Amino acid sequence: MSEGVTREDILSHVARYWLTTADILQSHFYPSADTDAALKGHLKRLLKSGDLVSEPLYPTKGPEAKLRYYHLGPPAASVRGLPNRYGEEVKDIYQRATALGVASYCVRRETPRPRLTLADFRFLFPDLLSNDGRSEKHFHRGDYVIGEDEQGTRRLTRLAVDVNRRPDDLPAACLRIIERDAEVFELFQREQRYALTLLVPTASKAAALARLIERPESPLVDSLVPVSFAAVPALLPFIEATSYAA
Repeated sequence: MSEGVTREDILSHVARYWLTTADILQSHFYPSADTDAALKGHLKRLLKSGDLVSEPLYPTKGPEAKLRYYHLGPPAASVRGLPNRYGEEVKDIYQRATALGVASYCVRRETPRPRLTLADFRFLFPDLLSNDGRSEKHFHRGDYVIGEDEQGTRRLTRLAVDVNRRPDDLPAACLRIIERDAEVFELFQREQRYALTLLVPTASKAAALARLIERPESPLVDSLVPVSFAAVPALLPFIEATSYAA
């Protein structure tokens, strides 16, 4: 996607994911480039204009302390009609880990799966969100993509992020997410057009969780909702700074 990348391309990307990093931008816009000079030029201009703001990514003192993330400046968020938080520093560690996990998962994969914006969702499912604002607020509290399983079945997929909860606690946490989403997506769940993917820091934890939910005593064993787990290594530096995330 390196041909003709524009200022608006980058700002639209940041608006979609709330935050981004240089590595994520490089993967998305310049996947085969040998140099990041073009990206650095874009970022320098966007930071100077105030369209983007840069903040420390990880709450650590190790090698990762120098890494930065980018979010929209307040005017750039306002002109897009986004919630105020999109133009502010992501101070909450759990929210920052969630936004980073979702952006990394969606972009840095063989087949990218864009996080759905509200406009995307209204286009794909024009009759699903109510006009009272309640379901729209619910949508903004979650992260959704159009996922596809190994059999090629496409579903509306809710993404959630865990950093370091005990594996035994996570099946029940997944069930609570599914139950909350049933307020808006109950029909999708009944028709098995809805799935949940939990993003975790390591492949070993993802594999352990996949085994765990198959146990007869799992709270998910009778669920109609397919639940899967995926590793996002970018979450690793958050482990020491968090007690849990869901």
